[in-house]
Amino acid sequence: MTRDLTEKNLVEEAEVFADISNVNLYDGRNVIRPEDLELLPQEMHYKDSEGKPAKVMADVRMRWRKNGSVIAMIQIENQSEIDNIMPIRDLGYIFNNYNEQIKEHRRENERNDRRFYARGLGDAERLQPVITFVLYYGKEEWKRPLSILDMLDLDEEEKKELEPFLLNHKIHLISLSRLDEKEVEKYKSDFWHVIKFLTLHGYGKTCKYLEEESGKRKLKHPEEVQNVLYALSSDKRFLEANLVNDGKEEPRMGQISDVLDQIEAIMFDKGVEQGIEQERKHLQRVNQLHAELIKDDRTAELFQATQDPELQEKLMKEYGIES
Repeated sequence: MTRDLTEKNLVEEAEVFADISNVNLYDGRNVIRPEDLELLPQEMHYKDSEGKPAKVMADVRMRWRKNGSVIAMIQIENQSEIDNIMPIRDLGYIFNNYNEQIKEHRRENERNDRRFYARGLGDAERLQPVITFVLYYGKEEWKRPLSILDMLDLDEEEKKELEPFLLNHKIHLISLSRLDEKEVEKYKSDFWHVIKFLTLHGYGKTCKYLEEESGKRKLKHPEEVQNVLYALSSDKRFLEANLVNDGKEEPRMGQISDVLDQIEAIMFDKGVEQGIEQERKHLQRVNQLHAELIKDDRTAELFQATQDPELQEKLMKEYGIES
């Protein structure tokens, strides 16, 4: 599964889409409800410069209704890398969303034999607003282009003189890895996990996320979140991470530290019978093995070794951990 597809699969979940929209439109207030969103087709059809049928593909777009009335069309585009033509692409998405509405009005007017359909819209007819967001998952700072004006070959003096006559569409860019803690905490859906991981920096961020952050929020869509985190990091630990679900609570990302604590507790109980001092020494060896396995991305073998003493001893010999 490609990175773009994994990101799309999570964002098109209604509560995730509503959450992203609420944070960026309403400062996190719960204005847009998941049940008021309608997922629209990715494809938007139009005619090219030669009059031939063509189509453009959007990532995720939704129709937002409130009390039965359409309020707006909202579209989210996922970007893993900087795109120097993004302002033009974004403007194209907006144009096609409006064009679809105009065509629907014209079809409706023609069906009802309203002669003003030739004008495109009746004098009293209106379009629903189109709002677009660009979710940027990359590490490199997206400095420009943020607008069409950024793309034009104009010096500062020319730009100043001509700007009043130019269409200067600006993209609504959300650089996820650069959000501050206050902004991150406004997110209430599973998307929080993605942003939390992206805002961690430095060596060992996967371990830090799994051990310190993942258990702080429950997951409604654990598989989708795991797939996104794996796509962003290529770290198999996200695919092997345990999903905790006791049937009473919603699943949440299992923490490696929780598992290690459980293992140590079992080992300690056994030590009461066999001699606490001897068991503590064994625990030191086990902890050393766990650290080596985590460092080498061998999480699956870590879990197997907790149930298989022979495998555990074999791995200790492999790493030269003496008794």
